[in-house]
Amino acid sequence: MFADGRRALVDDTFTPPGVEVRESAAHLTPQEGSGGGLTSRQTYWLWPLPPAGPLEVYCEWLARGIPETKVELDAGDLVAAAARSAELWPMPEVSGDYGWMWPSGGM
Repeated sequence: MFADGRRALVDDTFTPPGVEVRESAAHLTPQEGSGGGLTSRQTYWLWPLPPAGPLEVYCEWLARGIPETKVELDAGDLVAAAARSAELWPMPEVSGDYGWMWPSGGM
C-alpha cells in the first residue's frame, strides 16, 4: 500500500511499452523467481514509483502456513534511487503489433 492509499496487488498482466495505462493505478507484476527445498526467491516490478513515505508490503501464503505478514519500508529510498538512474538507450518505437518483443511473434 502506497502512502497515498493506492494499492498494488500481484497480477500477471504485462503492459507493453507505448500502451496507455491508468496513471492512478498501481501495478505489481511478478518477474523472475527461483527456489527449491525450503527457499524461494521472487522479484517484482512496481509501477509507478510510490510517493515518498511509508510503503507497506504484505505477504500471505496460507497453504504454506504463512499468515498475513506486513513489513513497512521507506518509499523515499526508492524515489531517491530512481532519481539516480540514467537511460542507457532510448526505447524503440512501438507499433500496434507487439510481436517484435518475442521471436515467435507472441508469448
